[in-house]
Amino acid sequence: MESLKENKHFFCVSDFGAVGDGITNDNKAIQAAVDSCCKSGGGKVYFGPGNYLTGTIILRSNVCLFVDAGAVITGSADFANYIPDPYCRTVTKGALFLGQNLKNITIEGRGCIDGNGYVFWETEFCNETALKPKTQRPHALFLITESENITFRDITLKNSPCYTVWLLGCDKVKISQVTINNPLNGPNTDAIDIDCTSNVCISDCDISAGDDCIALKSDAKRLGKDKGCKNVVVCNSILRSSTCAIRVGYEGDEVIQNCVFSNLVIYDASKGIDIISILPDLPVPLFTEINEGPRIEGLIFSNIVMDNVKSPIYIWQGKEVEGEFKGKIENIKINNIIAKAKQFCFIGGISGSPIRDIDISNVKIIIQGPNKSPEFEVPCVWGGDKIPWGIYCRHINGLVLNNVDVEFEENAANWLGALKCDEVEDIDINAFRCKYNLEKSEIASIALANCKNSFIHGCNPLSEVNVFLKVEGRGTESINVSSNNLTHAKKAVEISQEVDVAALYCTGNILPKSSANNECMKE
Repeated sequence: MESLKENKHFFCVSDFGAVGDGITNDNKAIQAAVDSCCKSGGGKVYFGPGNYLTGTIILRSNVCLFVDAGAVITGSADFANYIPDPYCRTVTKGALFLGQNLKNITIEGRGCIDGNGYVFWETEFCNETALKPKTQRPHALFLITESENITFRDITLKNSPCYTVWLLGCDKVKISQVTINNPLNGPNTDAIDIDCTSNVCISDCDISAGDDCIALKSDAKRLGKDKGCKNVVVCNSILRSSTCAIRVGYEGDEVIQNCVFSNLVIYDASKGIDIISILPDLPVPLFTEINEGPRIEGLIFSNIVMDNVKSPIYIWQGKEVEGEFKGKIENIKINNIIAKAKQFCFIGGISGSPIRDIDISNVKIIIQGPNKSPEFEVPCVWGGDKIPWGIYCRHINGLVLNNVDVEFEENAANWLGALKCDEVEDIDINAFRCKYNLEKSEIASIALANCKNSFIHGCNPLSEVNVFLKVEGRGTESINVSSNNLTHAKKAVEISQEVDVAALYCTGNILPKSSANNECMKE
């Protein structure tokens, strides 16, 4: 340590008067160390073992905050110790660490930064999962804007009063081997918000959050300039959330593109993968403005295991209010997923604004709970919970389902089927399998309503089902059913009266032993 102290680029906060007793406000001493480090050309600000109580610290360029093992930086319980946050348009808020127009910022060490979140929340709940926030609370643990070369490494962040790491309009970011531990009942306690920020790598993190674990946003209105969110990699991490493990979109209007999520474990989450482009029905948005809807394209999700999630995949494009919707969702690939789920998967746009080119391959969905209602409820930005199919798709142009399994366990009651496609064009369903561990399986494997240009092939129901394929809707056109093994189906196909039988073409299928109601499957 003596050699480090002799280094002109090493600044120990205790040398500037920081006490580290958890009682004394060390804000002035810490800020003096940061400012001195910057003025000297940059270096390392060192926190030795102790508990450093502080209000807002202004970050500086070329400064590394090193929080060593045994050291804790704790956010002050007094809101007056926080500098106002210029990026919040509702009530005046602040952040524990603020930085703007910076270069070369590093936060690292084996210690901990504690946001002291509980002092900024009420004891009663504002909804099923989150405590009610107090009127005055810091808006983030870290708020860094329009900066570049930002690194978070080997650090623990916990108990954030609101967002944890919020990067707005930044570039070149690395977040690795970071532990984020926010209470699951913490309101708006997102772990990492990548907002109008590009060239980001998040890896080897362990995250538990009361709101989104990883959120990609494009709130250019808040930033004050047109800048999207691009080139983001998230990998080799563990995610736990009261809401969404991964959320892409919703906040903002700019583009979100070229993002990869891989090698992830997701557990105890409401939604695993959540992609939203929408004009929401919010009278006065609390945190954002959405005037057009974000354009989301070029995303890949692969090698992900989910356990105890409600909806593994939720993708929603559309509008709930009047106005011109310019958002879109297209070119999304989801592959190599195993998910144990309580509810459904949903992928859908609205009439006149379809989602385009969705490819789902090598995915197994294990549904472990009963459907809340066999009645259908139109999805919305917040989800909804009345979709009685394992996977429900609607208003999509270009849908590939390859080697997808849907398994219903014994307690999975009130479900109407494994897969339903509603007003979907250009469908390729290959090797789709379904399994029902139920005494009574009076449901269909696949249901198509008003779908066009569908190719269903190589499918094999793994247990006895009532109907392999249901077809309905006057808009049905050109359905090719080929080379399927239907020996486990009581009935191969069921067609509603309004469907022209000529719209269905069948060849090379192994039909059920009973020939009843299989006339339409004859070649």
